Amino acid sequence: MRERSFDAISSSSSSFGELRNKIITFFEELRGKKLLAEGKPEEKDMIFPELKNHVRELMMDQFANYLVQKMFEVANEEQITELVMMVVSQEHKLMNICLDTHGTRAMQKLLGRLTTAEQRLLVVSALRHITITLSKKANGHHVIEHCLNYFPNENKKYILSVVADNYLDIARIPQMTHGILAQLAGNFVSLSTNKYGSNVFEKCMKKASKEQSMQIIQEIIDSQNFLTLFQDLFGNYVDQSPFSHAKGSIRHAIMNLIQMHYSYLLARARGTR
Repeated sequence: MRERSFDAISSSSSSFGELRNKIITFFEELRGKKLLAEGKPEEKDMIFPELKNHVRELMMDQFANYLVQKMFEVANEEQITELVMMVVSQEHKLMNICLDTHGTRAMQKLLGRLTTAEQRLLVVSALRHITITLSKKANGHHVIEHCLNYFPNENKKYILSVVADNYLDIARIPQMTHGILAQLAGNFVSLSTNKYGSNVFEKCMKKASKEQSMQIIQEIIDSQNFLTLFQDLFGNYVDQSPFSHAKGSIRHAIMNLIQMHYSYLLARARGTR
């Protein structure tokens, strides 16, 4: 089989349809596969502009999405940033990608290649506006879940805030609720004593199911930093929330802990040791 010259692709592709057909044919041949796997940077740079301009459509294509994912794997940091900017530039197209069977896989592959705070901020700034819609659909849920699983706290807090504001709707989706609690597990004390995190904590406690709220409370009373919740300025604001939800043995455990440390807590409240 004669190898097709990439120049024929990069120089004359004017529409998505033309580009799609040429790319698929090109990559089905050995030359296309070797270019991404072993090609020189300047060779890869030749294909990048064409793919970038149509990346959103290619991500949802039954065949081309695999080639785009391969491109994500070999793209450098600057190219990934350009791709992210293109993908998130239009909200409705971003939503279509995330909800599409092929698009969601390509989107998760792209998310896995993010290495800078700028790239992640671009993504969460766009996703926060469509988080609830995505969370209610299986394909979209996987995108949000990826962000919650792999993004640093300073990035995913924007998505968590949206989720907290709409917790009642989200709670109807078992996978999403489980994912959120799993992400917050081990951090409820620190979250509840943080200026911004306390808002998320408060909303979660108010809208969580009985079983979910019991899990949160159990973690708090089992924590070595339990007293921090009652000492901290912001913790004092939310400390009533666990009490309003605690029942039975867990409520008794909380009361016992407070009674055991009553003198210490009282002294702290008065500003003395």
